[in-house]
Amino acid sequence: MIANTLETARGQWVRDFIDVMPAAHFLRLQLDSLDIGSAVFTQDIRPEITFDGRQVQGGILGAIADFAGATAALTLLAPGSHVATLDYTMKIVNPALGSRLVAIACLVGSGRTVTTSSVEVFSEGGGRRELVATALVTARNFTRVAGT
Repeated sequence: MIANTLETARGQWVRDFIDVMPAAHFLRLQLDSLDIGSAVFTQDIRPEITFDGRQVQGGILGAIADFAGATAALTLLAPGSHVATLDYTMKIVNPALGSRLVAIACLVGSGRTVTTSSVEVFSEGGGRRELVATALVTARNFTRVAGT
């Protein structure tokens, strides 16, 4: 269930935007929470996203951080607009072990053409939540032009 304080039309538009992305389906990402300037994604940890059957591979951590950060940026734009990641910097601070990943993104800066979000990625399992990575995600805003 998605907690959503965005007005219905915008929240649905953002969810639809993510839902049509093949990469989101391939990675089995779930958009769990959405608000103006923030987004939370989760992903079950399964053997095919690990490098040893247990620990999530770093590129997967980057992907969930990227999705969360870009989605947080997207919440500020008008329906029909989109974003594209320009850059992300990620620091892995602990092994990603457990049963699922949680990526929490919050907007840290927004301009007419570029938006930056901060993302924390946690692993959960066995009643514990541990920070595994932090990231800054910078996205290019492509605003919809009226009548297009």
